[in-house]
Amino acid sequence: MLKGNAILGMPVLSRQDGQKIGSTQDIVIAKDHSRIVAFIIDEGGLFSPATAVGMEHVVSFGKDAMIITDSKAVVRVDHFPEVKAIMEDRDGLVGKQVFTESGDMKGKVEDIFFDEATGNIVGLEVEGKFTPKNSNASVQLRPSDIVSIGPDAVVINMASVPMLAAQGAGGPKPLDAPVGTTGDAPPVAATDAPMSTLADVPAATSAISTDDSTGEYARLSGSAPADQIATSDASMPATSSDATLQLPSEPDQGRDN
Repeated sequence: MLKGNAILGMPVLSRQDGQKIGSTQDIVIAKDHSRIVAFIIDEGGLFSPATAVGMEHVVSFGKDAMIITDSKAVVRVDHFPEVKAIMEDRDGLVGKQVFTESGDMKGKVEDIFFDEATGNIVGLEVEGKFTPKNSNASVQLRPSDIVSIGPDAVVINMASVPMLAAQGAGGPKPLDAPVGTTGDAPPVAATDAPMSTLADVPAATSAISTDDSTGEYARLSGSAPADQIATSDASMPATSSDATLQLPSEPDQGRDN
């Protein structure tokens, strides 16, 4: 497993010719929040289209770079219907508020855990008030902790609250062992062991409304408005040999959903 934040800013290299295509700018998640669909390579602008590479074209996540099959796997987002629809929908997962079934707001989603072989999302990192003293702490939600994920909130079951409080007080976290950085991550390979994912969580059609629910098209940033991805007629070069690594800024704790 890997964390989404560990991938952002990572150089993207073509396995076919060893050329640097760019770097990962953002992560696009399926509308049901179950899996990673693609990685944004270029967020686009007034005269240039946004580009992305599908998860199926990722060969491996290494310590220093993400390897994809070839430069042709990076395409304009307006030529990638599933990604284009997600970007226009602007329903982000990171930033969603987390509530218990009893209606207590506990925190916000800060990151995801995903299976690097499949792109399936297997857990969420939440920052919030889970400790007995109600101080901020980082905890990890498994699919079994989540009742539903809706457009405005993630709802967790009451039975998980004591375990989350123990995590917040310094106890063990269920997803920590195989995670941390991408340093020791193996190449993408098939796995025989079934893994619980957010595909097992019902996608709610409505949820608790909040004042900061403007949403975001992808996972970790709110840039590149959707109207920039379909209107440009500029042709996309196959590769960009002078692309430079551009690390994303630290997410604002008070950012919109």
